[in-house]
Amino acid sequence: MIESKFTATLRSLLGRTLNELVADGCAQCIATDLKWGEGPAFVAALGLWVFSDIPNNRMLSWSRREGLRTFRAPAHFANGNSIDNNGALLTCEHGTRRISRTDNGGGYSVLCSDFEGKRLNSPNDIVQHHDGSIWFSDPTYGILSDVEGYRAPSEQAANRVYRLDVASGILSAEVSSLQMPNGLCFSPDGITLYVADSGADMGPEVPFNEQGPREVHIFQLSADFRVQGPGTVFARVSRGVPDGIRCDADGFLWVSSGQGLECFASDGTHLGVIETPQTLANLAFGDGSVMLALANSVYLIELS
Repeated sequence: MIESKFTATLRSLLGRTLNELVADGCAQCIATDLKWGEGPAFVAALGLWVFSDIPNNRMLSWSRREGLRTFRAPAHFANGNSIDNNGALLTCEHGTRRISRTDNGGGYSVLCSDFEGKRLNSPNDIVQHHDGSIWFSDPTYGILSDVEGYRAPSEQAANRVYRLDVASGILSAEVSSLQMPNGLCFSPDGITLYVADSGADMGPEVPFNEQGPREVHIFQLSADFRVQGPGTVFARVSRGVPDGIRCDADGFLWVSSGQGLECFASDGTHLGVIETPQTLANLAFGDGSVMLALANSVYLIELS
């Protein structure tokens, strides 16, 4: 979670465009020619940013020392990435329909691939709670066509948000009410879960539905950090659908959308946007910076 001093710097950039930030020297483009950028994450132990290029079936890395490199290819049509509480990389894989973990030595393991004996849809985004449990969204984007995975029928009765108890290996369905659960994150105190519903966009073969779901929802957690209650609408993005989301240390929610990087106060008030030249798919904080994964390119905004 980004430190407060960096949060204030990022909020001061609201109302500007990413192109302006590049021209001023406080942002740089680090990758182009992507088909759909996603899942940025900063691996602090390696000083390395990692992100996905889903249709190209690869993961790329970038560091200040080595620049842009291939991290993994093929990459099982990897989508969302996150860093666990031990510094390892957690990855949502569309192609294998599972969650994997890569430690800093390169060791790879599968954390889960099915629920109640049936295959997951196509895990999309992932985050670890401070209690150690791993939460991820599981819409059908990776099985709707062969663009971001392999076309296949869903084996699940709903598109859900799941909670994996790492110690026991038990997977529980925590949210089943959203059409296409997508980005997710927790409030700084860990008692509120934010989940984006991008159901207005049902994949490359279906026209965009302006009347479809395009909100971020909030769910309160119980004392043992399980979802309690049906949840409520927190905010609606200005354009397109909400995709990747992150909550900073001061409780501000940052949301990727068709307009760019949108910012909301903890009461849902829309504070502004950093407009991007392409649809913004996801974001991540790390190394005194924020990485923005756009549809076809990736940028780094320096905050330190």
